Amino acid sequence: MAQRNSSGRGGTATRTRQRAGNQTPNTPSISESEISRMRVDDIRGRLRKYGVSGISALRKPELVKELARAMRSGGGAARKATGPAGRA
Repeated sequence: MAQRNSSGRGGTATRTRQRAGNQTPNTPSISESEISRMRVDDIRGRLRKYGVSGISALRKPELVKELARAMRSGGGAARKATGPAGRA
């Protein structure tokens, strides 16, 4: 019979490392955690103002990354919709 971990929890291989604070390097004014607290509709609205297209099929984590990328680049990062899900 296989041995079980006595703590009842998963081993270290199943843990995820959550890092606190701003995860976007060299951009102290852009906080992905603040963006992730926004509503999805608000994030999509901001992305439209930056000229990013192909955002209708994206989920919230992808939208947060896109908005952080658009804010870093100053709004010149127009995303091309390449398929029905906006992916290549």
